[in-house]
Amino acid sequence: MLYWCWSLIVQFPIPQHDELLGSILARFIKCQGIRDDKVALDVLFGNRKVVPSSLLQGHIGELHTNVGHLWRIQPEEIVERHTLLPLYKPFLPADRYNMLLTNLVEQKLNTGTLRTGMNASIMKWPSQYHICPGCWRDQIHREGYSYWQRLFQCPGVESCPGHGIRLISTKILLGSDRRHYFTGAEDVHMPSGKVTPAECKQLQLSSMVRQLLDQSLPAVTLLQWSSFYQRLARKADCLDGAKINHEKITQQIQSYWRREWLESHGLGLQGKPNWLTAIFRKHRRPFTYLQHIVVWLALLPEHISAIDVIAEARAFPEHCVPSHQDRYKQSESNDTRVMKREAWRKILAEDKNVTLKAIRQTQQGARLYSWLYRFDNQWLLQHKPAPVKNYVNKRVDWVLRDRQLVKQFLAIEAKSFEVLELPRRSRAWFCNQLGVKSLVEKRLDSLPLCNDFFIRYAESIEEYQTRRLACIMAELKQRNEHLRPVCEIERLAGLSRQRSRKPAREILRMDIPAWQSAEPISAKRTS
Repeated sequence: MLYWCWSLIVQFPIPQHDELLGSILARFIKCQGIRDDKVALDVLFGNRKVVPSSLLQGHIGELHTNVGHLWRIQPEEIVERHTLLPLYKPFLPADRYNMLLTNLVEQKLNTGTLRTGMNASIMKWPSQYHICPGCWRDQIHREGYSYWQRLFQCPGVESCPGHGIRLISTKILLGSDRRHYFTGAEDVHMPSGKVTPAECKQLQLSSMVRQLLDQSLPAVTLLQWSSFYQRLARKADCLDGAKINHEKITQQIQSYWRREWLESHGLGLQGKPNWLTAIFRKHRRPFTYLQHIVVWLALLPEHISAIDVIAEARAFPEHCVPSHQDRYKQSESNDTRVMKREAWRKILAEDKNVTLKAIRQTQQGARLYSWLYRFDNQWLLQHKPAPVKNYVNKRVDWVLRDRQLVKQFLAIEAKSFEVLELPRRSRAWFCNQLGVKSLVEKRLDSLPLCNDFFIRYAESIEEYQTRRLACIMAELKQRNEHLRPVCEIERLAGLSRQRSRKPAREILRMDIPAWQSAEPISAKRTS
């Protein structure tokens, strides 16, 4: 084991085209005969805390440091060729995509599934590895081994564009039960039976996804996608005048894709508004590649490619073009401005409690307000009546509730003060005794007495650790076992050198040994 941890890697498997990075690393681990998962992580990454990710593997920089002398490739190219991150490139802003790329390469914590929105996406990700029977046989015949292809693990891909047949599930989970284990394809058992031909639209979808993975396509801004879908609705004859007919678009999508297929991939169109309505409006957030491709195949001509669609979207302006609408111009007459201001001041002086709504309900006030709003807006904002606030929250008397809660907290504190076996009496612990944790967390600013109670009586970590030591020493004293070693007392108290705070360490290092050494002397004097 020590040999593997400190030796230099002298051989590394040849990565295959479109092979997932986890599959490459699993082949390396198997060829080297490494059985311990942590040892494999130490050899590959120099870090035993790396958690494998089947689709978006992180810590690429650490991996490249250890295998870069054998695998002549840049860390960014590893991400582009052997993970699913390229699926997001055309649909995310360039700065956000570069941030995701940096996260997978340089960061010590892999948050790729969170930052890409994979965990919260409505699109359903597969739970098992999928393979093409034809590709699997070709791999065994040509290479002598099989591996995971990233195209077949993408949501929505149900067929192989190379062999024209449907994929099959291997029943091997994408997330292994072993936290630090890289899952390889060597345990795949090809089921017997005939292969199923794939539908034409499924093959087109798989071909588009393969183009997104293989081609380094440029990023398209959200504004460009908004303009593209506006034109797409016009080309598909889905406009009612200047407005988009969303019902007609929905009918065309559902007639092309089966409703069951859409729902199985999380793209159901129930309810309004739904994702299809949002994609034809102004884009305020990115959409997944599968949502885009579903629309493209249903509304665009046949044999269209993802490269052509993205090139068309890139042709739109990246920024908003300012409109040339007529704007109100500042009045050139200072005398008129002075007259209007004096009339407005007179209205305000007649009634100190007048509201803006009441002024605008009169004919003279409405005209004055309209003129000042157009030509003297800054002055009007400074001389408007104060807004009327009639609403008073009388639902809760927070002063009374504060007194009631603090009395209950004091009663709990009095009962639990001498009970050494209790868990840490933190603020959350006190609130859980009354079932008011959510209330206190949200409205603590309205409960000043409760806040003072927590400051005075809530137990800190240092106080809790010292109380645990006191509890253990009291139990050992009752059983006349208080002369145990300090390390055993520390273990019984549930402490460790990493978690112990300074007061607990001082008690373990000085107070308990001094008391134990003085105890036999005191016993002799007593006898």
